[in-house]
Amino acid sequence: MKVAYLGSKPLGLAILKAVFEVSPSEDWQIIHPADQRDGRSCLGDFAEFARAHDIQFDVVKSQVDADRVIQEFQPDVILVCGWYWLIGEAILQIPEVGVFGIHNSLLPKYRGGAPLVWSIINGDTIVGSSVFQIKPGMDDGPILVNVKVALAEHEDIADALARIEAGLVRTLPEKWEALLAGTAVLKPQDDAQATFVPQRKPKDGRIDWGQNAVTTHNFIRAQTRPYPGAFFMDGDRKISIWKSSVDVRTGGAEAGSGKPGELLARAADHFVIACGENSALKIMDVSVDGEPASLEAAFGISMKGLG
Repeated sequence: MKVAYLGSKPLGLAILKAVFEVSPSEDWQIIHPADQRDGRSCLGDFAEFARAHDIQFDVVKSQVDADRVIQEFQPDVILVCGWYWLIGEAILQIPEVGVFGIHNSLLPKYRGGAPLVWSIINGDTIVGSSVFQIKPGMDDGPILVNVKVALAEHEDIADALARIEAGLVRTLPEKWEALLAGTAVLKPQDDAQATFVPQRKPKDGRIDWGQNAVTTHNFIRAQTRPYPGAFFMDGDRKISIWKSSVDVRTGGAEAGSGKPGELLARAADHFVIACGENSALKIMDVSVDGEPASLEAAFGISMKGLG
């Protein structure tokens, strides 16, 4: 069977290795975006994997280039993980088995962009990922496999990604074998349960200190590394916050002594910032204008009036 793999980034590489291990005798082709400028790029690792296993490897600069390669190859099935562009209906019709992608939500919840970020922003304690058949609609195709993972309030998106990757690597290969053998059972989505979220941009990470501490903490941990991060502006300085926790002042009289965004307390390993609704947030890890910085360097000024 002719298999095309469209992918990039660490998760894409891990999934490729997992499914290739159980189906190495198929006729494989790897298509990778020219994403060298992306800090998460694994282009060199993909290329090395392709060389080691004598797999055709193509690097493309656009979906148009990818379409040309796919049309020449005429795959029976396509698997997508870590792709940058929308796959058009003409390509979706080529493989007889179908085009399958990975969406980091428990579909039909969080159809759309940045689903895992939105899930953590919303404070979900169970997050996950779905391998589903890509159709012309928005993330509405039948599901091959779901992976569910628990996420505690002190854990962040990096923890979620690690557990999702482990779950997919563990469960997808068996389903992949069944798919290639024609015995897989796909589960239709319940459209009545669908929710939708928009794609996010780095500018959407700006912190609103008027939100309560729990909401602000969720906002920070949803966008921490490897994502661009939540931030606020101090004049021309962009201060990104990478780690936080809800402070004991939340709900207490001490929090009321500070206005949202105001510095309440300093300690050796954290600073405390007032948030809305009589709450406060501990800040433990920051950077300034993209460079690592001490808490003192970031917060060595009054927070009052900053945003």
